[in-house]
Amino acid sequence: MDNTVFQVWRYDMPGLEGYQKIERIDGVTYAMSPTGTCQHGIVSQNINYSLHRQLNDSLCRVFVENLELRISDDEWLVPDVMITCDRHALKGSRYSGIPRFLVETLSPSTASRDKKVKKEKYASIGVDEL
Repeated sequence: MDNTVFQVWRYDMPGLEGYQKIERIDGVTYAMSPTGTCQHGIVSQNINYSLHRQLNDSLCRVFVENLELRISDDEWLVPDVMITCDRHALKGSRYSGIPRFLVETLSPSTASRDKKVKKEKYASIGVDEL
């Protein structure tokens, strides 16, 4: 996969085989699993389906686990589900605007970081719905 097209997939962590989806928080790079558990996927897709139906005639779009939300130039997160409405803030696989809504589907391995660190980061850029 060409990492210039899909910016969310990177191969910049020594020792990892192949491309990995990553997040960068406070100078620390976190490798994310390329695929979550079946339950994680079902929850995210059900939320996506419900939101997508409601936004059918809107300029807003729903993204599922495939768009970097830029917190700063060297910091980004990849929410499980995110609604964006500012198309000018969307560049490739990066979004630098303020999402209207986002979801982190909690799993045992990431729940603590999702509920504390990531929630604070989202709030710091003005995300209202957490």
